[in-house]
Amino acid sequence: MVYAKECDTLLNICETQLLYKDTAIVALNNEISAKDSVIVAEKNIVLNQEAIIEGKDIEIDGLKKALRKESLKLKWTKVGWAATGVVSTGLIAVLLLK
Repeated sequence: MVYAKECDTLLNICETQLLYKDTAIVALNNEISAKDSVIVAEKNIVLNQEAIIEGKDIEIDGLKKALRKESLKLKWTKVGWAATGVVSTGLIAVLLLK
């Protein structure tokens, strides 16, 4: 009878340990799932950042082209004003010399 009670006690201890083990496994699986979710979220953030960088690179290229175009336009405007000044000065000189 004593041996049976000892076996019963050991069985109860083993069942309790199995329950704790199962609880720990569930908790660790939940932790793994949470960390996997964090990894997926971080990958999405990286993808979004790469898309933003790509968009900004395209925007920078467009702005560089626009800047070159405006710079060329300004250069030709200066040349035009200089030519207008030369022609005007020439006309004034011709009119004054007559």
